[in-house]
Amino acid sequence: MKLKAVNKNKEFVRAYRRGQSYVGSLVVLHVIKNRYGFTRFGITSSKKIGNAVKRNRARRLLRASVRALPFDMSRSVDIILVPRGKTPYSKQQLVQAQLETLAQKAGLL
Repeated sequence: MKLKAVNKNKEFVRAYRRGQSYVGSLVVLHVIKNRYGFTRFGITSSKKIGNAVKRNRARRLLRASVRALPFDMSRSVDIILVPRGKTPYSKQQLVQAQLETLAQKAGLL
């Protein structure tokens, strides 16, 4: 499945400030409505995660988890995923399970 991306900094900031957030030990999920008629995803990671290798691993784990889950792509929302400090050291199955739990809480599946 081809994912649509949230690219602009102002879209990320809008999701952080005005969106609903769901927090887990491995990932934070920010959700906000958009006007595009389809779901878009954005993944960001700060230097708190670690060096570039660890940040990239965290992003890879989140991308793989998003692809594996049956998100409702017809909803008009932006979903921002933020890895936490433990994410690069975790297995993909754990990240996927937690993302699924948070997405169910948010009503995205």
